[in-house]
Amino acid sequence: MTNAAGVATFTYSVPVVPSSLGLDTITASVTLANPTGATDTEQVTKSWVDTTPPVVSCTPTTNPSGNNVPPAGNNPKSGQNPDGFYVLTATDAVDPNPQITVADTGSSFVAGPYSSGTKIKLTQAPGAKPNAKPGPGVIDWHITLKGDAAVTATDGSGNSATVSCLVPPPPK
Repeated sequence: MTNAAGVATFTYSVPVVPSSLGLDTITASVTLANPTGATDTEQVTKSWVDTTPPVVSCTPTTNPSGNNVPPAGNNPKSGQNPDGFYVLTATDAVDPNPQITVADTGSSFVAGPYSSGTKIKLTQAPGAKPNAKPGPGVIDWHITLKGDAAVTATDGSGNSATVSCLVPPPPK
């Protein structure tokens, strides 16, 4: 039905889920309310794309013994979490499971992919070979890097976001 100005409106929406991405074809037909009853049909397409990057974080967490997170203190060399226990999280508007990777800023090493909620022990050891191995207890992975950690979340559409995750190198 049209309004007094002869304009018809409608609303078309899709759920915000990966399966909704892609191309939709929308067809509208109009039949004139006069003796001829002429019909006009028009088709348009709508491309549904995901352009929003995930939200990623590297949040200090308790160590396996249950001790609280130590404060970083006033020394900038102490990093954001001196004992290096973190939980990696990522959320996305469309993809329910964005993938998380941990890249070493001091080499080409990349660990992962990990799912949101993964707990890590992060160690910065400039002279060591970067690696990731299963962690102790509730810690999923122990990651050793030469430099700092660049934590990246990537959704199924290829959108990504990166945050830094810092710990101090061991004392000499």
